[in-house]
Amino acid sequence: MSQSPTACADTRVLTRKYRWTWAWCAELVAWVGILLGIGERFRRFELSHGNPEWGGLPGISLIASFGLLLIALAHGSDQESWPSGTALFCAGLVLILLPIAVRIAWPSVSRFERIGLLLIAALSLCLINVLSAPLGFSGFDEFLHWITADDIMRHNALFTPNQMLPISPLYPALEIITTALSNLTNLSIFASGTILILISRMVFIGALFLFFEAITSSSRLAAVACFIYMGNASMPLFHASFAYEGLAIVFMILAFLGVTRAESDAANRWMYVLVLTGPFLAAMAVSHHTTAFIGASLLLVLTCLTLLSRSTLKRRLAVMAVLATAIATSWGWLKLMGNPVTEYIGPSLEQGVGDLLAMITSMMPVRKPFLATDGATAPIWQRLVMMCAIALTCLGLALGFFRAFSLAGLRMAHDRGLPFLRWTSNWILLLTLLTLAFPITLAFRFTDSAWELGNRLGPFIYIGIGLVIACFVAGPWLGRSSQPWRAVSAGAVMAILVIGSIFIAWGGPIDFPRRYKVIADSLSIEPMGIGAAEWTLQWLGSDHRFVADRVNRTLLATYGRQEIVTTLNDQIDTSSALFSQHLGPQEIHALKSAHVDFLFVDMRMTQALPRMGVYFERGEDWTIHAAPPEPAALLKFNRIAQVGRTFDNGYIVIFDVRKFLRRERDGR
Repeated sequence: MSQSPTACADTRVLTRKYRWTWAWCAELVAWVGILLGIGERFRRFELSHGNPEWGGLPGISLIASFGLLLIALAHGSDQESWPSGTALFCAGLVLILLPIAVRIAWPSVSRFERIGLLLIAALSLCLINVLSAPLGFSGFDEFLHWITADDIMRHNALFTPNQMLPISPLYPALEIITTALSNLTNLSIFASGTILILISRMVFIGALFLFFEAITSSSRLAAVACFIYMGNASMPLFHASFAYEGLAIVFMILAFLGVTRAESDAANRWMYVLVLTGPFLAAMAVSHHTTAFIGASLLLVLTCLTLLSRSTLKRRLAVMAVLATAIATSWGWLKLMGNPVTEYIGPSLEQGVGDLLAMITSMMPVRKPFLATDGATAPIWQRLVMMCAIALTCLGLALGFFRAFSLAGLRMAHDRGLPFLRWTSNWILLLTLLTLAFPITLAFRFTDSAWELGNRLGPFIYIGIGLVIACFVAGPWLGRSSQPWRAVSAGAVMAILVIGSIFIAWGGPIDFPRRYKVIADSLSIEPMGIGAAEWTLQWLGSDHRFVADRVNRTLLATYGRQEIVTTLNDQIDTSSALFSQHLGPQEIHALKSAHVDFLFVDMRMTQALPRMGVYFERGEDWTIHAAPPEPAALLKFNRIAQVGRTFDNGYIVIFDVRKFLRRERDGR
């Protein structure tokens, strides 16, 4: 049956329409493929000359020092000063980071100068953290490790129990080096720990540069990747503080560098494995549990890729020996210490994954971004910088992902008609695949229980992120062009990535002067609490069992040398004894069971909700979702029996629980 002329015409029109649509779609897909670099052959644009020259290093060092001066002035500014402390702080960040980023991206810069620029950037980020508290520790984790280091100094022995962080004495590498330096120089633990962290940051960024350079054969790409790595939120704050992960990741990168040397130098392969890589893996295992497990996991994936690739038998045996060493040291130390990590990390990980699944199913974030528990919110300009940094990171990953595959030599091959993948660089392929975990870390940040886990995973994933983004920046963006606008634009984007990470790490509004906040860790460390903690040591003696809030318990354990009652260590929740309106049998039983001697009450807790989300620790009985506790509830011990001593016009009250329990037992 033949069609009518009208139907034939309509068919031809539809055919031309669909043909045009398919052609347009094919053209769009082709342009997207070109933009993403799919199928593009990566070309190394190495424009730096080999002669070591200072170049702009002296001038940029002077500019960075002036930026640090502005940040120091910001910390000392008052509310009425002009320019404001916030403006001085941001101007200091720009002066430090922007010239370094632009110069690193500049063509024909020597390898020597790029290394110097990276060292200045890493040192400046550390000094920014030091300038916020130049006279003593201020970070919550810093106090926890200070306790362990102080116990080593006092008792001349390792593995002394730490009630605040029971797992810290079991991974004592940070404290061993710090106390050794303190004994040799007669410096305080704070000074020794600060020197150690500054040196470790310099060693880390130097080793990371050598690692990237070894696997990419490009100093330019390695320098860009290192600077982008500084855009992880842990680099400017957490890894610049006195904490064991900051040291452990140094050992991990040094071990990875030893593996790359063993792979490339066949003549000295086993020397690198036995003399360099093995000791660093052992040091990593006794430094930090999570870093040791992640390092062993990455080496496991590297071993699998090596076995699947066209590697020589000796190279495969060397990588397998490194993997065996990593597993033996991390797992062996874990077993030797009694396997405490499962109890320490397991509940948080399980709850975090559960919150993440619940958030995915409900499509509603549990934790609102840019909003702290106490209601503090970052200003709009700060939020825009943070969102811009995250958006640029995602864009850079999209533009560099397939180019990194090309740099790894990934291609499709055929053998007897069967397709299979082939690649030339196992490390680059591994780090590229590692970036697929980045969206998971972002999702963790929207949960109450796993946001810290997302932060802790960031430094490891950013090793891959730095490499992947650098494949686009040092590749098609900069290329062989000598035009200044390309280097300036690339440097500006790289600087935004790092500045945005500093704002994210700050954890709240960037405002100066830095005033006291309720349970805000470093913002809650001030002379009043320190003085009260020192008073307990002077007039009560040491080693009394105290109940206190999250911040003051760290001051009591360090400045006061007191024992702290915690749910983690004692398996007894004593927070209800503080927050409840009346003392009942349950509260009195908790005080007796935990053998509490004194109750340290900070009346400033009644002023606002806690910035960190809890007054004591996770799992406390009292909920914080309504309002701060009533002053009458915190002072009920003094109302029942006069057993309190006040400090600083009543802001801090210390109750003698022993007297109260004695009177309660005697029926008075």
